[in-house]
Amino acid sequence: MRRELTTEGMEFRQRPVTGPSGERSNADREALAEYAHKAWSGWIAYMFEKGKVRRGRLILPKWATERWKRQMETPYEFLPGSEKESDRAEADAIMDTIDET
Repeated sequence: MRRELTTEGMEFRQRPVTGPSGERSNADREALAEYAHKAWSGWIAYMFEKGKVRRGRLILPKWATERWKRQMETPYEFLPGSEKESDRAEADAIMDTIDET
């Protein structure tokens, strides 16, 4: 059975990165954009590692689609501790990126 993953019902908002004076810091923005690209690239590489490409399509194992769909649909507060810890590590990396600029 083919499963379709969607972001339906999820809200995404862009927020400006601002400094103490209320102005957007271009250095912070670029550092965060670089981090976002590295995080995305790492995730895509992981997906390709777990799946197989056939006829130009990425086929993911059933366990992966079920797990990632569950995680996607679960609010942070209801995630198990190990999954929260993974998100905290991402938050730490983002905060480190901001601290470095």
